[in-house]
Amino acid sequence: MAEDSELCVRDRVMRADGEPVMLAVSRLPRDITRGTALEGTDTGPGGALARLEEAGFEITRHEEIVSARMPDANERQLLDLGSGPVLTVRRRTWSGDRVVEATDMVMSGIGYELRYAWDAD
Repeated sequence: MAEDSELCVRDRVMRADGEPVMLAVSRLPRDITRGTALEGTDTGPGGALARLEEAGFEITRHEEIVSARMPDANERQLLDLGSGPVLTVRRRTWSGDRVVEATDMVMSGIGYELRYAWDAD
C-alpha cells in the first residue's frame, strides 16, 4: 500500500474463553472498506478475508514474517503476560498485484506453535 493511502485500521484484542490471546492491527485500503462490514467491530463469519472475497477481491497470495521478541509494557498488560517472549507475525495479503490487507499480530511465545504448509510449485 502506498504511504499516502487512506486506510481503515482495525485494532483488536482477540480472546478465547474470555482470555486475551492475540493482539492484531490490520490495515486495509479505505477505497475497499468504505461502507462495508470491514469497518465494523465484527466482520462476521470468515473475518476480513471472507469480506474481501465477497467484495470481488480474490485472495491470491499471503506472506508472513514470524519473529520473537520481548513484549513491551502495553502488550504485557493487554495479553496478561508474565515473563517470556512474544511471537510476532506480519502478514501481507494480495489480490492480484494489489496488497489488500496488512496485519501485525502479537501473541504469547509460551503457549503457541505456528504451523505452515503449502504446495510446492
